[in-house]
Amino acid sequence: MTGWVRRGSEGRSRKEPVPMAVADEVESLAGRAVGGVSDAWALLAVRVVRRLWIPCLVLGVAWVVWTGTTQDASELHLATVSEIVGALLSPFVGVVLALGLRVASTALGVVAAVPVARRDLWHARRRMSSGVPHIVSVAIGLRWLRATTAARDVALSRLHPRFARTMLLVDRLETALVPVAVLVLVVVVAVSPAS
Repeated sequence: MTGWVRRGSEGRSRKEPVPMAVADEVESLAGRAVGGVSDAWALLAVRVVRRLWIPCLVLGVAWVVWTGTTQDASELHLATVSEIVGALLSPFVGVVLALGLRVASTALGVVAAVPVARRDLWHARRRMSSGVPHIVSVAIGLRWLRATTAARDVALSRLHPRFARTMLLVDRLETALVPVAVLVLVVVVAVSPAS
């Protein structure tokens, strides 16, 4: 299957066929990577958590710069609960939260992909049983596919239109939050009392 795209230079243009098989294959894979309505909600919730870690990290760095802390980040130890609570009460709160969001979103993404992985393996092998390690490894691979925009669009299409519009708005707000966080960091670095 091919589509047509206008290409040209210096004001001249011509139509050239562009293969759309790659885009169709990605959408087909994304469609198979998303289950029913409850799985669509799980995919979108994990996406919201996963995309929050970058603005949280940038704003956490901005907070560290603003407070002018002299503590070295390499001195932070996060092995026990008391050390994590201590880090959350320190100027490194944003950085620790960002790392926590990233770890949580990775784990939640794998857990949310397990039912789809089991379904695909069951259909592929019919009568053969799949072991837990094999299901988890397929779920890890599916997690990467489920993080794509194509999978987001498939998940949105499985929701009621009102909920889909709301989730798309949340997704766009998270997209806009990254440059806002970077702008805040630049302003804080420029006017911080420590500089």
